[in-house]
This record gives sequence, C-alpha cells and structure tokens, in this order.
Amino acid sequence: MRTTLLFFLPLLLFSCNTSDPAGAEFCASQPWYKGEAVSPNEDQVMMSLSGELIPNPQVQGHFDHNDIIAFAIDQPIDLSVTESGLFYYILDEGVGSKLERGDKALVHYKGFYLDGRMFDSSCRKGEPLEITVGAVINGWNEGLQLLGAGGKAILLVPSRLAYGEEGLQDAKGRELVPPNQVLIFELQVTKKLS
Repeated sequence: MRTTLLFFLPLLLFSCNTSDPAGAEFCASQPWYKGEAVSPNEDQVMMSLSGELIPNPQVQGHFDHNDIIAFAIDQPIDLSVTESGLFYYILDEGVGSKLERGDKALVHYKGFYLDGRMFDSSCRKGEPLEITVGAVINGWNEGLQLLGAGGKAILLVPSRLAYGEEGLQDAKGRELVPPNQVLIFELQVTKKLS
C-alpha cells in the first residue's frame, strides 16, 4: 500500500485541474520532443535548415540562432521564424480571433532547456497561468499572438527574447534560468479571458 501511494504521489503533484479537460490532456501528454518527429519529411527539413546555420558566429544572437537550428535538425522540426528571431511550430491555431497585445488568457505551458530538461511547468502548479499579452517575456508576447483559444504551439526562444544576459533568479537570488539561455516552451491557450 505504501509503495502504491509513493508511486501515485508524483502523478497527483503533476496533474492538472480536472475542471479544465484541455489542460488535463496537455499536462498528461508527454513532451512533444519525446514523440514522433514533428516534420513528415525529415530529410527535406534537415537539408533546408542546414543552410540556415551562421558560419563563424560572433555574437550571442548568432550562437542562439545556431543552437536552435541544430536542435531543429536533430528533432527534426520544420520551424518558422518571425522577423524578431522567434522560432515556432504551430500544433493547433485554436479557434476564434488570435490573441492581441493587452488580451488576458489562461495558458498551460512546459518550459525546457535545449537538452530536454524541464525547468518550469504550469502542470507542476496544477493550474494554467493567467497572463496578459505584452506583460510576459518577449518570446511569449509574440508567440501567443499566433494563437486563438485552444491554440497550441512550440516556441524556441532566443535568449534576448527570454531572460537575456541577466537570466532569471527567484526572490532569494537562486538561479532559475542561466544567462544567455535559449528556451523551449510548449504552450496551450486554454481560455481567452478578454
């Protein structure tokens, strides 16, 4: 009995609010990178992305770009990129109008480093995060505007669109995200509030 409780305790801690079926499904699913390749044509993706690598990178933005491209080649994932340098893959655009700056929404997310380690997740907290588009990191501010309610995407965020040279620390000064860190977010807009 005790072994059974110990086995199920982590599952309970990482489960989502049952009043949010989409969120519960999001939290119960394995991370996207552990599933099948996102691109149906791996060879084509690898060839096209290889040409995107920056030879002899000199600045952090170039290093971040190359790290993201190398990651996408390894997966392989057929990414799109915005003018600012945010890489993304839309899994589901959602319904209704897309989020705009100033909109409020509930968002479930899983945050990863490029090596696949999860550093944060709304699933660990048991409920989606209430956000205002424009008041979160720039990668989210931009990426969320690609989605409507129920929309789901993968964002590969260069460090300058995440926590930059400072990284992120908690109130006690402990490092949560190292400086100059590329981050991956799998996120789902569970509900548009405004």
